[in-house]
Amino acid sequence: MKIWKQTMWLIGLAALAMPMLFIWWQARDIEWKWEEETLLESGEKIRIQRKEIRKIVGGGELFQTMRGIKEGSIKFIDKTSGKKVYWSSTLVPIILERGKGKIQWSVIASNVWCEDFSKYGSPKPPYVQFDLVDEGWIYHVVDNGWHDKMANLLISEKEIKKNIGKFLTSSEIKDINEANGFAHRRYTIIDVNEISNCEK
Repeated sequence: MKIWKQTMWLIGLAALAMPMLFIWWQARDIEWKWEEETLLESGEKIRIQRKEIRKIVGGGELFQTMRGIKEGSIKFIDKTSGKKVYWSSTLVPIILERGKGKIQWSVIASNVWCEDFSKYGSPKPPYVQFDLVDEGWIYHVVDNGWHDKMANLLISEKEIKKNIGKFLTSSEIKDINEANGFAHRRYTIIDVNEISNCEK
């Protein structure tokens, strides 16, 4: 009888703990890592490491959770200077390119969530340009010179999830981005006439 009571007590305790463990498991941040070969405008190819830490941003269907970027990062070695380059933000990086003049590198990025749109000053058009100057990043609304430039970074969340832990060539990224261009046009080509959904 004593053993039976102890067993039932343990079963009851487990029944109480399981929902809490499930909530904790669903609410945890998750980390996605992968590598890309990035084709620059000059024809140069560089190998970069990408990482996204994803957080819960809303509910979904049963046992599904919507996640947004808590922090996304790009890391690589500049072949010219030999220095490590590191960029991070809550935005979706679209283009990585060598800069001109004092600008060493530029990243063009855009938001998914309106919270991030506001965080960066509600840019019009909805693209933020990050410029690496003197080993520090500065950001501002994208220059008009980027108009019609195509993405050279992987931008589809679905495709990123499928390629966690993998290395993608620049031609594979180009094919994936072109295939997803209709659904993700704002992220596959820079359009200075684009209007954010957060403004509509």
